[in-house]
Amino acid sequence: MTWSVLIPVASVVIGWALGILSQQLSDERNQKRSRGRLLAKLILLEGQISTARKAMSHLKQIDLSASEREGVRAKMLQRHFMEGPTSLDALLPLIDESAAATPIASVRLLSIIELLSKHKKTTLREMASADRNIYDRHLAIHEAGLVALHKEIRGICRAYSLRFSVFSYIGLEMRFFKSERNFKKSKNLVSIIGADYSDLLREDFSDSRA
Repeated sequence: MTWSVLIPVASVVIGWALGILSQQLSDERNQKRSRGRLLAKLILLEGQISTARKAMSHLKQIDLSASEREGVRAKMLQRHFMEGPTSLDALLPLIDESAAATPIASVRLLSIIELLSKHKKTTLREMASADRNIYDRHLAIHEAGLVALHKEIRGICRAYSLRFSVFSYIGLEMRFFKSERNFKKSKNLVSIIGADYSDLLREDFSDSRA
């Protein structure tokens, strides 16, 4: 076989290989962008879970009936938890995009997101109206489940951040550390959830006492 034949063949093979490499690099960039968008939303979601836990903890310190407490707790989760950028509609497409590169992690994340969605929709109003002790027991179970899911979300955030860089991981750990420190420093419900939640609190008091 002469050079006049080998050179065109080699050119075709090299061009084909470069095309495949270019496509792979493009796919990796797109997947990294998708994981980055997903990680950003998961960090926001983790912050919402942390705030919800703090709020529910301090809500117990306010002198309320079980029905009043449940009314505030349920509306707080419905309006300000897994909404906007952390809603199911926002998260599911990004999880689906990431599934091609990380199928096992995506399945795990999907199951956690679905459980969080159920937590958001859970209401204990009937139990709160019937018996305070029963309500307190079920609320404790509900909160324990949220704590466990919070740990899972943090673990997934850590795993995704490591796919970017060690610096991303360190930055995330610093965020978690500050969140835990602020949890211990928070003194009341308003300091945690702000004026928007304060309005919701007054609204629910008015509804339940009307």
